[in-house]
Amino acid sequence: MKIKNTAAWLQDYMNNKGEYFEDNLRLHEEKLCVPLTDYFDHADALSIQQHLIQHGMFFPGPTDKHIINQMISLRYWDKVEELLQTLEAAWGKRKGTLFVFPSDFTNNQLLHYFNGVSGLSFPDKLFLFITDQTTDIQLHALLTHEYNHVCRLQAFSSKINMLTLADAVCLEGIAEFAVKERLGKKHCSPWIHLYNDKQMNEMWINWIKPNLAIASRDVQHYALMYGSDEIPQWAGYAVGYYLIDQYTQQHKPSLKQLLATPTQHILSEIDHI
Repeated sequence: MKIKNTAAWLQDYMNNKGEYFEDNLRLHEEKLCVPLTDYFDHADALSIQQHLIQHGMFFPGPTDKHIINQMISLRYWDKVEELLQTLEAAWGKRKGTLFVFPSDFTNNQLLHYFNGVSGLSFPDKLFLFITDQTTDIQLHALLTHEYNHVCRLQAFSSKINMLTLADAVCLEGIAEFAVKERLGKKHCSPWIHLYNDKQMNEMWINWIKPNLAIASRDVQHYALMYGSDEIPQWAGYAVGYYLIDQYTQQHKPSLKQLLATPTQHILSEIDHI
C-alpha cells in the first residue's frame, strides 16, 4: 500500500483555519475530503466527510492545530510506514492507499475504550485515526487490525457487495486474532475481554447464528455487531473473536492461511459449538 502524505493536507487546513466552526467545517471538507473523492466511487466530499467523522475522524476544534503539529513533529507517518512494511513482509503487499488523520479527541467512548484511536478499511484503502498521544504499540495494534481487514477483503473481493453478518463476524475475529498473535492478548480490543466463554456461546446461539445470512447493509446488522438495548454490547465482535479462537485451536492455521479461508469453511468446522 502507498501512504498518502495527508500531513501536507492537514498543514494546508491549519494554515487556512479561521475563527468560526461552520467555516472551519467547510474548510475541513475542502482541504481533507475533496481530495478523497478520487478514491471513492459515486461519493461527494460532504458524504465522505460525514462517513469518516462517524467512524472516528476529527472535526474542527480549538486543540486540533496543536494535535496536528505534534503528530507531524513526532513523525507518525514514518512510524506507520515502518509498521506497514513489517505487515507486508508477513502477509504480502496489497494494492491501495493508506490515509492518516487525527481522531475525534472529543469522543469520550473512543478515548476511554480505544485509547483515542480508530480505523476504517476498504478493499482498496485504509484510514487510521490517531492522536499525538498514540503509543507505538497502540499504533501497531490498530494498523495490524486494519491491514488484516484489507488483506481479507481483497482475498474475497468478488463478493464484496454481498457480505453478510457471517463475513463480518469472521473478518473482525481474524483481525483481533492477528493482533493477539503479533502483540499479545492485552493489546487486543476491549470486546474480547468483556465476556466469558459461556456468555459468548450464548450470544452465538441466541443472536449471531440465527442471523448469519443478514446482509451487511441491513439495519439489524449494525445492532448485531455493536449491540442494542436487547443485544449485548459489541456482540458480533466478541463472538467473532471467540469463533476464530476456537477454530485456530482446533486447526492450527497460519495467519496467511486464515486470511484466505472462506467464511463458510470456518463456520462449518466449528458448527458444533
